[in-house]
Amino acid sequence: MPDGDPKVGPVAFWGVTDIDAALRHVVSLGAVPQGDIDDVGEPIRMVRVRTRPARSSGS
Repeated sequence: MPDGDPKVGPVAFWGVTDIDAALRHVVSLGAVPQGDIDDVGEPIRMVRVRTRPARSSGS
């Protein structure tokens, strides 16, 4: 993104049918919510999560 912050890293938007279940799932895999689910206008709800950086496998 032209005005993106390189320290933040890439941002991806994903459409899901059940954001509550999707959030629970990604949190169970280690993602950290960066706020609450936000209702930005019917039917769109969104939340930002941060994932842990990938670890090097040593290869």
